[in-house]
Amino acid sequence: MKGRYWRCDVQEWAEFELGEWAELTSWGYPGHFLILGHECSIWLEKRPSYCDRGRYIAKLDASGILARGMDYADGWRPGRYYFNLDRAKAEVEAWLHARDQI
Repeated sequence: MKGRYWRCDVQEWAEFELGEWAELTSWGYPGHFLILGHECSIWLEKRPSYCDRGRYIAKLDASGILARGMDYADGWRPGRYYFNLDRAKAEVEAWLHARDQI
């Protein structure tokens, strides 16, 4: 199943498979990844090497019923920090599965 993401920089929709990671190097964002769920998109951004909270931060953009059910206990404000890219992807995918997003 495909999902769409609005690209503000070029004012057009980009299509992705739901639950599949897309590296955004071709968009001019090296080290950034995007995964889509039914009612959300999650960006995984590379952080500067001197950052002591983690090398990556995952940021959620939710809509619909999912957004109404979110609160601070979900831990997405300002984002979730990770030191390892594979661990970050695995935990984001597990969260998407637990929320029936993929």
